[in-house]
Amino acid sequence: MGSLQSFFKDELRAILAVALMLLVLVGLSLAAQPELYKFDFQSASVADLASGSILVSQSTVYPAQVTGKEIEFGFISADDLVALETKGSDKTTKDALASSQPISFKISGLKDDSRYLVQVISGSNSEAVASGFRVGSVSAVIISSQGQFNSKSLVATPADGVLSVIFFPVLYQAWVVNGLTIQTTSQAVSAPASFALKIEPSSLTVKAGETGSAIIKVEPVGEYSSSITLAVSGVVRGMVVSLSPNVVTPPAFATLSISAGLSLPPLTYQIVVKALGSDADRISKTAVLELVVAPGEQTGSAVPIIPPSQAPEAPEPATSVIQPLTPAELLQNAKILAVVQAATERTLLTRRHAGEISLIGINLRDTPVLQELPQNPNAALGLDTLRDLGTIKSVVDTAPALLPKEAPKPTFWSRVLSIFVSRPVF
Repeated sequence: MGSLQSFFKDELRAILAVALMLLVLVGLSLAAQPELYKFDFQSASVADLASGSILVSQSTVYPAQVTGKEIEFGFISADDLVALETKGSDKTTKDALASSQPISFKISGLKDDSRYLVQVISGSNSEAVASGFRVGSVSAVIISSQGQFNSKSLVATPADGVLSVIFFPVLYQAWVVNGLTIQTTSQAVSAPASFALKIEPSSLTVKAGETGSAIIKVEPVGEYSSSITLAVSGVVRGMVVSLSPNVVTPPAFATLSISAGLSLPPLTYQIVVKALGSDADRISKTAVLELVVAPGEQTGSAVPIIPPSQAPEAPEPATSVIQPLTPAELLQNAKILAVVQAATERTLLTRRHAGEISLIGINLRDTPVLQELPQNPNAALGLDTLRDLGTIKSVVDTAPALLPKEAPKPTFWSRVLSIFVSRPVF
């Protein structure tokens, strides 16, 4: 009897242990079950709703609720939303919601201590679309060609049980979203999408008159996929810089070519490359290339450099000695001077001759010119009578006053003489 009781006790303990183990396994299985919420963005048609999905239409405004779910969700503002028919192969991609304005979709009631994988689906069979979305401080861009339905995911942690997904347009196109899925995950939180900029080599030496090049590397960080515009600064006169291509999408490479002119001073220059992203945050990065310009090759004949030890000694400066003229040399010089002076007097006017010519010209200019009138007996008799009566003293008094004649313009020789003579010389 005792052995039978002992047997049942042992069996009962085994059964309880197995039951406890099953409970633990079920609990672990339930705990491992990810929390999952699927949102189908479309027109308000329950018939087109994907199985297990939550309907989101252009009238779904926060805080909307659904039966059997502890969460609240909806758009903060739905004024600019439109429903599109995207003609996908399943109910999720059959239609979509779109807008040309950034709109926030809010979900509350999530677990603060959990990380959530946020996945967005975007595409259309009618046209190519580009859609962006942001969760917290990280963002992603989905680009789908016509007929494609692509998706991207970000990992984020709720703040006070709330996640906000902001949809925004890219490349001046309206964003288009077919579906949104949120589920718990063990993945690490996504780092902010960005890009890295690097120049190889970081230092470049170029001789004056030659050209050098460097490679610019642009690498994505996280889910960055926007286009990037490259620009160069720090270029000085005598330097020619080209950048090809100047617009890239990471991962990408560009070539920076620099030509140094012969007139460029041999110095070290800082060439700055700036990269500006087309993302919503307009992320920018800079990298610096150290350009060392070395002297160019000599194009003319080189001047030999003689070491100081081999240079010839400079000759002593010569001293000049003035020797006096002999009497015969003095007499010969006196004869030459006399001949030169006589020749000069024959060819040039003396100051006395010039003064006499000038005085004669002055006297001739001031002498009045009288014209002889024809003889008239009657006129002569009348003048004699006036003279006898004392009316006039002489017949000259009746002569008409002579108007002064205009002084003649100076001739060439008078101007020449006026240079040598300032007044008459007698």
